[in-house]
Amino acid sequence: MVRVTGFGGSAVLVAGEAPDPAPGPGQVVVEVAVAGMTFVETQIRRGTDRGHERPELPYVPGGLVAGRVVAAGDQADPSWLGRRVVAGTGETGGFAELAVATAAPPRG
Repeated sequence: MVRVTGFGGSAVLVAGEAPDPAPGPGQVVVEVAVAGMTFVETQIRRGTDRGHERPELPYVPGGLVAGRVVAAGDQADPSWLGRRVVAGTGETGGFAELAVATAAPPRG
C-alpha cells in the first residue's frame, strides 16, 4: 500500500503495510491489479486543489481500481465473487493490494 504522509510532490508517497480491509454492508473487496489516479487527485496530494476538501493525513490515494472481487459484505450480491471489475473507491483507498468499493447489482 502507498500512503500520502504530507502535502507535496511524489516524495510524500510512502510504501507501507496495513491490515486487510473488510467489506461493509453492500460493499466488496477488490484485489487490485491496476490503480488509477486523476490529475485532480495529484493536485489534492500537492495541497493545491481548491475545489476539494483536503483528506486527513496520512491517507491512501487512488479513487479508481481494476481487479478481481475477493470478498463480499452483507447485502452485496455474492455473484460478484471472482468477477473482474473496474470500481470507484470513493476519493481514497485505491493504492493498496486490496480496496473496498460499493457493489451494484451485477449486470449478467
